[in-house]
Order: sequence, then structure tokens, then C-alpha cells
Amino acid sequence: MNRALVFLPVMALISTLPTQASAKDAKIYGGVFIGDRLGEGQTFEGANIAGAPRVIETPTKDGLVGGAMIGVVVADANWGRIRTEAELSAGKNDIRSLTLNGVQRELLNGRKSITTTMLNVAYDTPKIWDRIRFTVGGGAGAASIDYDIEYNVAAAGPRIQIPTNATGKLAL
Repeated sequence: MNRALVFLPVMALISTLPTQASAKDAKIYGGVFIGDRLGEGQTFEGANIAGAPRVIETPTKDGLVGGAMIGVVVADANWGRIRTEAELSAGKNDIRSLTLNGVQRELLNGRKSITTTMLNVAYDTPKIWDRIRFTVGGGAGAASIDYDIEYNVAAAGPRIQIPTNATGKLAL
């Protein structure tokens, strides 16, 4: 069963639980989060040691993402509020299979890790019934993507490892 089908209703229920309200919301806040990192595919294009073209396809399984952030309320008025946040997050997926130049290979081990640092801006609507706000926002930052793939070249052949690391990629 897809974890998103369970995770989203549980989070919606938790968000509606009553909490103690304060006379004024804090200007500086922090938080932590954990969620489902849905699986996706990735294709690398490059060359092997001999210079021959290489296309690597690596579909991944669902995984986890977690992180922490600290934020500041920059403006708070009757029209809503604007917040800025600094966020650090990390996620990990296991790789389901490996295809090299269109040929399926025997995957022995494989993982994909992503670490991001982000600056976010968000707009919150005014409170509805003194409890609920709707938020829209986005952010940009840098990401580091790390692949570690180990596979057999042939049925009785040697093990090959494909470590790949890309840093400084744009994260949205």
C-alpha cells in the first residue's frame, strides 16, 4: 500500500487537533518535519572510462525525507502575513533496478541521497475562525545528489560500483 495514502489523512487529522492559542504569534519560530519521498526515475548521460557513451537509468522506491527549519515573520497585518525561512533537509531512496545503455543489469545494491539547503518565502492568509490559515510559498537553494550503485557486469562477472555525486544543483 502506498504510504502517501495513509500519511496524508493522518497529517490532516493531526493538523485539526486543538492547540492552545496565544494572544500573539511568535516572530521567530523553528520546526522539524518528516515525510514520504515518492520514488522517481533518474537518467544520467556521460561516458565510461574508454570514452564510449553511457546512459544510466535508475528508477527508485519510495523513501523518507526529513529536515529542520528556522523562520521569521517579516510582516503581519489584517491582510495576512509574510514569512521567510532557512531550511535544511535530507532524503534517501533505494534504487529498484539499473539499466545501462538500454540493457537491464543485475543490481546488487543501490541508493540515492539528496541533501538541500533552501531559503523559502511564504504568504499566510488571515486566520479563519481564529484557528486556520492557508499558506502558499516557495523557495530556492542548493542540492547535493549522491548515488551509490553496485551491479554485476555479467552473470559470473565482476562487481562494478558507480559512485556519482553532483553538488551545487538548483533546488526548488
